[in-house]
Amino acid sequence: MRKTITSPKGIAQHPHINEPDTKFGDGVYHLKIKLSAEDAEPFIEELEAILKEGYEAECAAKNKKSLKMATSKPWNKEVDDEDEETGCWIIKAKQKAEIETSNGPKDMRIHIVDAKRNPMTDVVGGGSLIKINVEPSIYFTPTLGLGVTLRLRAVQVLDLKTFSTDFGFENEDGFEVDSTESPEVAEVALDKVDF
Repeated sequence: MRKTITSPKGIAQHPHINEPDTKFGDGVYHLKIKLSAEDAEPFIEELEAILKEGYEAECAAKNKKSLKMATSKPWNKEVDDEDEETGCWIIKAKQKAEIETSNGPKDMRIHIVDAKRNPMTDVVGGGSLIKINVEPSIYFTPTLGLGVTLRLRAVQVLDLKTFSTDFGFENEDGFEVDSTESPEVAEVALDKVDF
């Protein structure tokens, strides 16, 4: 089995880890994790060492002194709306929902655990404090060059934030619907809608 590494604590961004994202293709689990510069440094150093080792191995396998490097990496400095660096790092990880093996298709569901490593099924939302376990995978194509992708294997949730339905609104003084009547009104309204 290939080496996996675990990130430091960070903030989940756009996590699709409970169910695969099928917007483009057959389904991919993916997320970004935002790390402070201090926490990111040793993790990125380890990723850079893995990339360097993969580069040297690929050069040796192809009997070349050098190879083209891919222009992008799955770790980048975070920038704000004015393209100014924030001091944080964004790490991207993904995993195909299903892969083809010699024994047939294999489900690649992401293992999600709580702070005590108990399996959990709660939907993990953006803003959750997490750690990720990834398998760095070296690739080479003549067009793109040599690079690395981070295959997401597991997520540890230290502070769960679920998806919010507040649409960005805050509570205000003013009109308030009686919440006990709300479901009945919704049911009547749905009966009159033609789908």
